[in-house]
Amino acid sequence: MRKRFRRPSPALAISLIALFVAMGGTSYGLARNSIDSRELKNNDVRSSDIRNNDVRSKDVRNGSLLAGDFKSGQLPAGPRGATGPGGPRGFQGVPGPRGVVTPQTASDPSENIAGNGGSTTILQKVVPAGSYVVTAKFTLFASDADQTDCSLRNAGAEVDGTSVTNTPAANRNTPASLAAVVNVGAGPLTITCGKSNPAGGSAADIKLIAIPVG
Repeated sequence: MRKRFRRPSPALAISLIALFVAMGGTSYGLARNSIDSRELKNNDVRSSDIRNNDVRSKDVRNGSLLAGDFKSGQLPAGPRGATGPGGPRGFQGVPGPRGVVTPQTASDPSENIAGNGGSTTILQKVVPAGSYVVTAKFTLFASDADQTDCSLRNAGAEVDGTSVTNTPAANRNTPASLAAVVNVGAGPLTITCGKSNPAGGSAADIKLIAIPVG
């Protein structure tokens, strides 16, 4: 006598079909690596979830990486760019303090002055090239009433002169002075004096001062 099997109910058949589809569909998706962004929670994939050396160029969207995404020194430097235009001229600085002015001086207690129309250098001073206010003072002595001519010279050229005539009284001491603004180049500053009288004369307390200007 044969044992008869009961036909499954419709509800059981539908349940089995649904279970088969569900299991078969999931297996199919996993086998085909079809998990996409919709199945991943935002900010849920970590570095430890990605196998080393597994991300390739084709997995990165072109133009999406920035210079900050690369380690320092990994990107080669580009060619040097052209020199840009010069910037505007800066403001003029504040003038510095005025330097200390050092006068140039010379002196001589006395010098004889030649007669007979001759010329005698009674003082000489070599100064650096530049502009100076030059003054000279001295006292002339003569035993007669003859005229004494004196000059301040720069490199031999006269820049100021004076003529002093002694009074008839003998042994008269007469003060004299010279002054000029001088642009000194080559050559010294000199004071020269001369007398036409054969007797000659002398100069005493001779002083020269040259103050730099400009």
